[in-house]
Amino acid sequence: MEVINMLRHIKNIFAFSILFFSTYTIAADIVVGPGKGIIWSGFPFNVTYSRKDVTDKPGTKYRKIGIDTEDWVYICMPTPQIERTVDGYLGYKIAKGLYFIPRATVSGQYPHKVGSTGNGSTTAVLETVEGTLGYPDTKLTGGKPSNPNTWCYGGGYDYSSSQYENKMAISGDWIIWADGTQAPSATIFKLPQFVVSALIKSQVVTAPLTVQVVGVQCSVNVQNNVDLGYAEYNATPNAELASAISPFFVSCKQGSVPTTANINASFRANTSIFNTDNTQLALTQGGGYITGEISNGVTGTGACSSHPSSINFSQAPIKLMTLPASAPSIDFNSTITWRLCSGGAQLPVGNISSSAELSIVFS
Repeated sequence: MEVINMLRHIKNIFAFSILFFSTYTIAADIVVGPGKGIIWSGFPFNVTYSRKDVTDKPGTKYRKIGIDTEDWVYICMPTPQIERTVDGYLGYKIAKGLYFIPRATVSGQYPHKVGSTGNGSTTAVLETVEGTLGYPDTKLTGGKPSNPNTWCYGGGYDYSSSQYENKMAISGDWIIWADGTQAPSATIFKLPQFVVSALIKSQVVTAPLTVQVVGVQCSVNVQNNVDLGYAEYNATPNAELASAISPFFVSCKQGSVPTTANINASFRANTSIFNTDNTQLALTQGGGYITGEISNGVTGTGACSSHPSSINFSQAPIKLMTLPASAPSIDFNSTITWRLCSGGAQLPVGNISSSAELSIVFS
């Protein structure tokens, strides 16, 4: 077999940031701690819409591209609780110092009716849309800007075209951004449901939620950049190409109001999921993937050939330990084995990279 210098090294596999959130389920309470910036992330969503009609015709509904708290309103309605943070982000205010913000990307297109020809048929032009909603900004090319205190753009009245397809994709997750002034308490704060609107399709992406602020603080010692070295080219699907073991240490302590809290780890794929398998972190270049295995039985094996219980990169929490209210602190000392796996014939040659986000979450 010819040996090809496929991989010089894996660069920046994990760009870690320390976040805090609760059990990943659509109706779960969210538990956050001290800190500033993004202190929680979760509830990923993906809403798509497409339609192409045989004949041109106008519709009666107003097209909307955005996120708000209503699933029946076809225009962008401002919500009083949505306001600017001290750093300029547009967020739904939960309580003093805390804001709930979508982190979504948008891409799509829709036709406009622009007139009729002599034989009575209509003509259309195509509007393309791309950009972001919520964090770090609400900014779309295409679409019509709405009230500045919304994560929403208008798309005019619905129009189907035999020439152009209506299609839109809005995907992302949610974050809680803090300015550092949030205080631990027994108070439970409520959030409404939120709805994504992709043209004339609307979908509820979060049910009403509750949020609590606790004083538990955690620090993490983990390898930010994992170098897997050189690897021999092997286009056999699921062949293991390289591996590395890195330390994983988490230390948590109580705040002024002692609380019993489960300490969980969560991983979010920045370079997407490979082959629709949430345990496979895709390479930036495609054609292969990374798996992760936390030692001491915390997860199952991350072996390339079979990894159904290894690290899940879709933000599903992995329980590490429980901090009792009676204990001032607790530590978790383990390792993570990262494996580079072949995706088959499309395996790239040369330098590769992959990236994910680590979160420490409470429940």
